[in-house]
Amino acid sequence: MNEQELIAKEKLIVELEDRLIEEFILLRKNQHITQKELAEQSNMIRATVNRVERCLTSPTIGTMIKLLEPLGYTLKIVPLKKK
Repeated sequence: MNEQELIAKEKLIVELEDRLIEEFILLRKNQHITQKELAEQSNMIRATVNRVERCLTSPTIGTMIKLLEPLGYTLKIVPLKKK
C-alpha cells in the first residue's frame, strides 16, 4: 500500500468515527437524555460522555456499547457502501 492509499484509509476511518459519534449524539438528544443522565445509566462519569461527544478521545468498542445500551442501541458490523 502506497502513502496515498494509507492516507485515504486513515481519512475513511476518521470519517466513519465522526459519523458514529454524530449519530450517537443525535440518539441521546432525540431521547432528551442529558450527558449526566446517560453517564449515570452507563455507570460512567459525565466527563467521559463529554470527551466522546467532543471527539477529544477515540472511544473503545466497550465504551460505545456501554453508552449506547441505555439508549436502546448497540454496535453492528455492516458492509461499507461502495462509491
